[in-house]
Amino acid sequence: MCPGSSSVPIKAHPRCRFLTKDGCSVYPDRPTACRYYAMGTVSMRKVRASSEEDFYFMVKEDQCLGHQEPKVQAVRAYREEQGVDRYDEVNKEWRQIVLKKRSCGPTVGKPSARSLDFLYLCSYDVDGLRAFIKRPGVGEVFNLDEAAM
Repeated sequence: MCPGSSSVPIKAHPRCRFLTKDGCSVYPDRPTACRYYAMGTVSMRKVRASSEEDFYFMVKEDQCLGHQEPKVQAVRAYREEQGVDRYDEVNKEWRQIVLKKRSCGPTVGKPSARSLDFLYLCSYDVDGLRAFIKRPGVGEVFNLDEAAM
């Protein structure tokens, strides 16, 4: 797992495995990260604010030939063109979890290894989570719905 994150790293490749000589081989179904590239996004919740605010920035990397294009575009237009609204809606709850994980408690921005391990368990290891929940004592601490198990 990436330090300070809940994401699982993939093996490094010199270039995208979906990039062919004809361009992106999965373009219509590309993931959200590809739709946003080369724009980065950060969500932050200010103290005493009820919701987070998104901030956008440009990521400039030599391999991105789009930076050589003369086109200038506002963030809103870029997001519409890339169709990210529906992906953002699907990922909204996940982003809230990650934001909360990074912005609360005595280890603001740097959750403990145990906390990150538990976040990983809940996010990527359904069988491991199920085994954890069935351990003695867990049901005494958490109100778990047996039907949902």
